[in-house]
Amino acid sequence: MDVYSRKIVGFQVYDKESSEYASDVVQHACNREGIKPGEVILHSDNGAPMKGATMLVTLTEIGRHAFL
Repeated sequence: MDVYSRKIVGFQVYDKESSEYASDVVQHACNREGIKPGEVILHSDNGAPMKGATMLVTLTEIGRHAFL
């Protein structure tokens, strides 16, 4: 959700939570919304999927800034 506009920018429903799924959601949302490197700050609940290696690698690869 965009904090300022309250627009939902990305969501997906899975049968379990995982770092791979969390990574997928962020990648798709950034691509769909045309978010450029450095334009997003990710605030998470510090759950395992958001701190998992796959998610951290994804954020590094797409050049986003994350606060986990």
